[in-house]
Amino acid sequence: MSPNQDNTGAARVIITAIAKDRPGVVDDIFAAIERAGASIETTSAVTLDTAVSVTLLVRVPDDGATPLRAALVGLTVQHDVKIHVDAMP
Repeated sequence: MSPNQDNTGAARVIITAIAKDRPGVVDDIFAAIERAGASIETTSAVTLDTAVSVTLLVRVPDDGATPLRAALVGLTVQHDVKIHVDAMP
C-alpha cells in the first residue's frame, strides 16, 4: 500500500483550484468532485481580492481517478477554473 492510500486502496489527492470569485464557484467545484464519486475530506478556501483559492483533500475510489480528472477538466473549460492535482505526500 502506498502512503497516499488507505486500507481500502482508495487514493487521496490534494486539489488546488483558483477561479474568479463569483456566487456558486466553490459549490461548482465541490459538486464536480462529488459527481465523480470522490469524497471531500478537508477543505480550505480563501478570497483574494477578486479571486478565490480552494484547497481540498479528496479521497478517490480505486476506479475514480479518470472520472475525477474528467470532471475537473470540465470545470476548467466551462468556468475558467485553474486546477492542480497532486497525490497526497
